[in-house]
Amino acid sequence: MAVADQLRDYLNSETHLNRINYNPDGEVFGLQTYEYLQLYFKAAAERHPSLVWPNAVRHLHLLWEHKKVMADRIRYFTQHGIIERDDELQQSFEELANKAKLLRDQMAIAEMKGDDRIYAKMPAKLEAFKEKEPGLLERLLKRVESGQPVGT
Repeated sequence: MAVADQLRDYLNSETHLNRINYNPDGEVFGLQTYEYLQLYFKAAAERHPSLVWPNAVRHLHLLWEHKKVMADRIRYFTQHGIIERDDELQQSFEELANKAKLLRDQMAIAEMKGDDRIYAKMPAKLEAFKEKEPGLLERLLKRVESGQPVGT
């Protein structure tokens, strides 16, 4: 099932994008993106010269969108009997989405106020996502891999 393959790719920080002719050197996928987001925020906090124009709100907006889509997918799978209902799993992904949105909003407010102190706080906040998400994804993957639609 394509969904299971995508979840495995995300968990393993891999891509199946055109495997034969694609060289992903220097690119980052899946859970590994948290490490790079953390590095980005550390560089922004230190005002690293390579970050000519940091766009932290954009990065956090993408993070929020991804978490929101994951929560929406679980809801869809449950409503259509693709996986068994798992309220704790659903709620956990919705909490991740809400926390990501809060991070994005906090960053936007801090940038409007010119408060750069927030950059130094972000790596620790992202660490919480990095620690929680793999277990949730593995739980979702097990449900998807069971391959037995609900009610059959």
